[in-house]
Amino acid sequence: MTAPQEHLFQLSGERTLAARIWHKRDAPVLLALHGWLDNCASFNRLAPQLDATVVALDLAGHGHSYHRPSYSPYHLWDDIIDVGDVIKSLSLTQVGLLGHSRGAIIATLFAAAQSESVEQLLLLDGLLPEPINSDDAPAQMRKAMSALARDAQRTFPVYPDLAAAAQVRLQGMFPLSQEAALEMAGRGSKPVQGGVTWRVDPKLLTPSMVKLNAEQIFAFARAISMPASLVLASEGMPKLFPGLHKVLEKLDNINQQLMVGSHHLHMEQQATEVAKIFNQHIREQCKKGALSVVPRFTLDRQMERA
Repeated sequence: MTAPQEHLFQLSGERTLAARIWHKRDAPVLLALHGWLDNCASFNRLAPQLDATVVALDLAGHGHSYHRPSYSPYHLWDDIIDVGDVIKSLSLTQVGLLGHSRGAIIATLFAAAQSESVEQLLLLDGLLPEPINSDDAPAQMRKAMSALARDAQRTFPVYPDLAAAAQVRLQGMFPLSQEAALEMAGRGSKPVQGGVTWRVDPKLLTPSMVKLNAEQIFAFARAISMPASLVLASEGMPKLFPGLHKVLEKLDNINQQLMVGSHHLHMEQQATEVAKIFNQHIREQCKKGALSVVPRFTLDRQMERA
């Protein structure tokens, strides 16, 4: 199996987004977006099994990518701008989007707003943000404003070694295998005096300042016009949000499959089954001529020099 290529996208405004690229000839291109507090290593197991060239980003504030200014929280809307700029850097008319959890939300919102740039949408245990009641919007903004200054000054603990950091990941909201936790911690930590600590920007812990209401969320869902496939984990979002099935019933424009497994099933043994589902989707769309097959994927000369 060919090792992935490490790359750094240099965007305007001194924004840098790190990426890991799995090249595959005569295949469509997928831009992969990870979940909250994860990084592009979350696609290490799935990406090589897909019939596509996979460009997996470290989103802003995660992994080896840039951190936003101290006064700036992490809004989904800003990630959408980053994604659009990366797509322009790829010098391709269209790409597919592969998203997990928060990355799936970013992918769906982008695909709805910029459908001309997205030829397919592959989603893992995530779709759209949880809606807010319109009357709760002022309180939500107040909570975020109060938290931002505190989180900007937050520091993370120092762990004696990578294994200790990975042990903390095992205690997160969703279960992970030891191997998956080590992969995530390996890219998500950095050496400091006394051991290692997290690379992630602590402002990612700040609540969202603005959230969409249910009517707005359904408007985005209805705007999905490209072929879309969603794989849900039985122990992931459906369990965390019991009312999710009522939302999904209304979205017949998105192919949906439920798999037994955890929220990070694409990092576990189920990755092979996830790949089969997505590869079937890719093959069907290629037969219909709906996807752009790239004979040999390369970044343009300017990006190669970066």
